Amino acid sequence: MATDLAMSIVIATMTVMGLPTDDRNSLAEIYCGAENIYHESRGQPDLGMIAVAQVVRNRVKDSRFPNTVCEVVYQDNQFSWVNDGISNYPKLNNTIDRESFIKSAWVHIIASDHEDITNGATHYHNTNITPSWSWAMTVTAIIKDHIFYSDK
Repeated sequence: MATDLAMSIVIATMTVMGLPTDDRNSLAEIYCGAENIYHESRGQPDLGMIAVAQVVRNRVKDSRFPNTVCEVVYQDNQFSWVNDGISNYPKLNNTIDRESFIKSAWVHIIASDHEDITNGATHYHNTNITPSWSWAMTVTAIIKDHIFYSDK
């Protein structure tokens, strides 16, 4: 799943934040969350990155979705980067991408402590597209070029 460098980044981020690093499940969950934030929102403002993390968290809490971060992130046809045919490994060969992945890990960790700025959103998309599912949902937030939705 993770490259050695990417997992080292997750471990270092957890260490700096004072979190234990000896639980493989916690490491995997943070890695999967960071990977999703990295691919989905690394060009977004901090609030946009937090919102993407909170959508995953909201799905984990919702009985209609899987109950772990990794299962939510890798659920078929939920996040475009997972099924786009391009390598899912974060590209960490330059400083900008490494810093983006570090920030993504940090955001995944802190997002659970933030008030839900998505107002319960379980879906989102870029403003450049209009998915067929969006018409039946309620807009809960708009952050930069992402629209967040709930169907409750």
